[in-house]
Amino acid sequence: MKAIIYFLLTFLFLSSTNAQQSRGIFGTENWTENWTNYKPKTADYREAEFILNGEIKTNTTLSRKNTYLLVGSVIVKANTTLTIEAGTVIRGDFSTAGTLIVEAGAKIIANGTATDPIVFTSNKGASDRNAGDWGGVFILGNASTNKLGGNNSLGFENNARYGGNNMIDNSGIFRYVRIEFAGKKINNILQNGLVLAGVGSATNVEFVQISFSKGNGFAFKGGNITTKNLITFKNSQHDFDFNEGTQVNISNSLAFKFPYFADASASNCMDIKSYSDKNETDFSKKFTTVTASNMTMINFDEKLEGIVNQAILVAENVNFSLNNSVVNGFFPAVVLSNEISDDKLKNISLQNNLLNFCKDPIVYSKKGITTDLNAHYSNESFKNKFDYLDIVEVFEVPDFKSNSNFMLKANNEKNVVTFR
Repeated sequence: MKAIIYFLLTFLFLSSTNAQQSRGIFGTENWTENWTNYKPKTADYREAEFILNGEIKTNTTLSRKNTYLLVGSVIVKANTTLTIEAGTVIRGDFSTAGTLIVEAGAKIIANGTATDPIVFTSNKGASDRNAGDWGGVFILGNASTNKLGGNNSLGFENNARYGGNNMIDNSGIFRYVRIEFAGKKINNILQNGLVLAGVGSATNVEFVQISFSKGNGFAFKGGNITTKNLITFKNSQHDFDFNEGTQVNISNSLAFKFPYFADASASNCMDIKSYSDKNETDFSKKFTTVTASNMTMINFDEKLEGIVNQAILVAENVNFSLNNSVVNGFFPAVVLSNEISDDKLKNISLQNNLLNFCKDPIVYSKKGITTDLNAHYSNESFKNKFDYLDIVEVFEVPDFKSNSNFMLKANNEKNVVTFR
């Protein structure tokens, strides 16, 4: 009996170690299958039968039997729960910039499944849908931000606010959900796919795909959250935007960049800041801390001559770690702010990553600093690898057919080279 227990413990330990050491997205199976859609322009969605508008003040359930239309800003008020059944389709109205806002103190229970995801999409017909057709989804909470005064507003007419001191705040469940064609301007402010603002650690966000957002894919504004299994596809601006002192642990997630679906001014896979305006920042609060592991970021501009440049941009006064990840096809892969001097490099951890086909992979944002970041992070102690393999040699099935699989090929360790 003892021998059996010892064997099981050894097996579990080795399995855990292997999972931690694997690079890029991982799983016992291809977890991106079934619930994702890489061709949402041609998807056949039913016309909306029911309209959602104004404020939701009583606990409400949306049925998968119906299709709903978001008209204007639809606000789930505090102390109210909006439940969305698996398989439900919600369409955002183009003319009124349909938007869903879950106030701080309210909850959303959107618990889809791999076979029946919940879909937020445009109300336009197939082939007419475009990025920015409707507003997006906003989930607000009572966890901390570093804004002066402790909270902030979205800038909507209802002045929806977020932030506070409850780091374990619970805004609900957002699981197996697709958000398509969001990012319309509201009050002259470009919106995003999914905004998580002041969201606390009891909130569950996983298995979410955001496609064709005119703004950012995922925008984290303050808060304290652990999230995983996120996918971004053909979004115009940043795929993952972190700001306002957010404390986030993100893992096992994918970002796909395409040169013809990117904004020349802002189109990084990960954009990491502690603030946008120092004058509006409380420096007694925490700086943004992003712990990212098993991320896969891919640029499909083979010539590296398009408007997509770096995969990751790291601003001053942040803590950032990227571990066990794959960055493929960027020029460069990681850009650090010039303010991150040698003594602050300890706050930027890059460990056990594969940077493939990335010219001049790790650099400062401007010339003038003598530290060679490429040499620094290629030290054996960091266990990073730098390669120039074709994409088909790196990933299992790197296309967007029904059998696509962007897990790392088992034999990808061959032909490893140093910086060029």
